Amino acid sequence: MKILNHDSPLHRSMSLVADVVLIGIIWTLTSIPLITIGASTTAAYYVFTKKASGRDSYLIKDYFKSFFGNFIKSTIMLIILAIIFTLLILNVNFVQSDSIFGWITLIFNYFLILQATFVLIYIFPLLSRFESRFFAYFKQAAFMANRHLLTTLANMLLIGFLVVLSIYFSFLILFVMGIYCYLSSVLIVKIFKKHRPDFDVPISEAEKNDTRIVFDDTPS
Repeated sequence: MKILNHDSPLHRSMSLVADVVLIGIIWTLTSIPLITIGASTTAAYYVFTKKASGRDSYLIKDYFKSFFGNFIKSTIMLIILAIIFTLLILNVNFVQSDSIFGWITLIFNYFLILQATFVLIYIFPLLSRFESRFFAYFKQAAFMANRHLLTTLANMLLIGFLVVLSIYFSFLILFVMGIYCYLSSVLIVKIFKKHRPDFDVPISEAEKNDTRIVFDDTPS
C-alpha cells in the first residue's frame, strides 16, 4: 500500500514528528543541569538545520557529536548572555523614569534587551553549523537578526506561541524545544543560504562528511 511506503507523505510526516519529539526529549534531559542549555540548543540546531536542508542526519549520533564538540563555546556564550540579560534587567529596575534622561535610559535599556534577544535567537544556530572566531558569532548573529527582521520577529512570535501552548498543554514542556528548534531551523536555514550559497551543498564526497562551514567576522 502506498500509505505504508517510506516515501509517502504520511510516513515522512510521522517520521518528522517522531524526530522532533525525540530530539525535544533529549534536549530536556541534557538541559537539566541548566549550564548545558547552550550545548543542548546548539546540538538540536545541528540536527534540525541539516534536516531542514534535506541532508541525511543520524539524530542521536549527530546530536551528541555537536553537544560535546561545541560544549565549551556554547556554555561560555550562554554565561555571557545570561550576565548581559541580568545586568540589563537589573538596570531597568533601578532606572528612575521621572525625568527625560530617565526615560531615554529606560528606552535604551529595553533596546539593548531586544538586541540581546536577537543575538540569542541566532547565535546557537550559527555555532552549530559554522566555524569562526568566538566573538564573530555575536557580531554575525546581531547582523543577521537585524538584517532579516521579519524572520527574527517570526522566531519571537513562535517562542511566545509555544510558551502559551505549553501553559495550556503542560505535557508539551517535555519536548517543546524540539518543536521550536525545528521550526526555527526551517526559517533560519533560508537566511544561511542567502549569506552562504554553498551552505549544505556538498561539492565532493569528502565534503559530505563535513557539515560545518567557515565564515569570517565580516557580515555578507
